[in-house]
Amino acid sequence: MRVLGLDGGGTKTEIVLADRAGLVQRLAGPGLDPMAGPEWEGRLAAMLDGVGEVQAAVLGLPYFSEVAEISARQEAVARRLLGPMARVRNDVDVAFEGVHLIPGLL
Repeated sequence: MRVLGLDGGGTKTEIVLADRAGLVQRLAGPGLDPMAGPEWEGRLAAMLDGVGEVQAAVLGLPYFSEVAEISARQEAVARRLLGPMARVRNDVDVAFEGVHLIPGLL
């Protein structure tokens, strides 16, 4: 089983792939700001190209749940690229939750 986590902010994107044994791959790329134009979709597709099949994915993307039209497009793109198990969340929420998973960080 492989899972994907993505933190796609306005300036940069980080992707991690993990399996039951731990971290498999870490990738970095440009930001995915939908307010800067529709190019975010192509950048996301390029970053995910070659990742292979994953059984679960959570993508933290800017403006998700803040602008209805953007949120709907982000969900559609995520599911097209990763399948129906892909979940999209706001990038700030994902970062906040991630900080609390690392003991001693706060």
